[in-house]
Amino acid sequence: MKPNWPLLAGLRFVLAVMVCLGHTASTIGDFGASYYDHFSGFASVGVFFLVSGYCMAHSYTGEPAGFFRRRFWRIAPVYWAGCLVALSPFWIFGGNLAVSFDAGYRTPSFRTFLPILLGLGPMVRMNGVIFDVALWSVCVECAFYLAVPLINRLPDWGLIVVMALSLALTAVRFDYLGPNLYGQTLWLFCLGYLLYRRPDSRVVQVLAFALPTLGMIPAVLRGWSTGADLFAPEIALGGACILVFGRNWQLPERMQGPALYLGDLSYPLYICFWPVAWLIFFDDQMPVILKQTPFALVAQLAVAAVILHAVDRPLRRFGREPKFRGGRSRRGLVPEPVGDGG
Repeated sequence: MKPNWPLLAGLRFVLAVMVCLGHTASTIGDFGASYYDHFSGFASVGVFFLVSGYCMAHSYTGEPAGFFRRRFWRIAPVYWAGCLVALSPFWIFGGNLAVSFDAGYRTPSFRTFLPILLGLGPMVRMNGVIFDVALWSVCVECAFYLAVPLINRLPDWGLIVVMALSLALTAVRFDYLGPNLYGQTLWLFCLGYLLYRRPDSRVVQVLAFALPTLGMIPAVLRGWSTGADLFAPEIALGGACILVFGRNWQLPERMQGPALYLGDLSYPLYICFWPVAWLIFFDDQMPVILKQTPFALVAQLAVAAVILHAVDRPLRRFGREPKFRGGRSRRGLVPEPVGDGG
């Protein structure tokens, strides 16, 4: 089964923008913070994991050989570029920064920064070094990629058992930016995997609609009192609809190319939006009118485009071309999944 790549790419971009808007508004403290917070970053990241499991099922079952090579070159270069961008506010404005919603962020030492570079952020509790909080989900996804061969060997009932255990962990103890994040998000990844494997199963379709949507109830309850995450169930439900029914929804041909490009742009945007918002917040020379979320989004998209064209696209080809061995490149045998990083 061939996924609807343009539609999934467009979904990823919309999710990345929603995460970006909410966090950017709270960082720079503009007048629209409460409005943008309605578009739940919490739910958007959850749908990211769902889409990622779906896409990784396609990537591994379609071409298991070279799976880890493809994942490395798809994820690592942009991730490391994002780590460097995340340090830039400290290099420019000093080693002790305070943004509008918190204070006391210091330049991370090498000892604390090294686990982040290695993709082990949640293992060392990234809330101690939140210079780019978006990196946590990439760290968690990398762990899931390593587990894909094992996940692929599980029968359907085994995936459901893993999902049940993961949901139970989430219900018992919800941990923010700590090691429990691996267990708390695994059910979404496995659900996406199961949906790819059994796309026509009514039971799986019901699970895909019900579980992510119901999982947003805590966010909605919080939203009633804080004004945040009010659209969390709608975001989860919309993502599930695209995964379940998207195979039959074709974008107009003239829109497919732009949608695929925006899908490529979504990963570097997700990686770099936070430090770009910090740079805007701390720049005293910038006119106040430009310190608004829509203008910040333009700057974030520009930085993301630079990373996409200078880092991602030149290096990603190494994931598709076997090195140090003869034979033709297998480029194009399986489309590059769009469910990475996020």
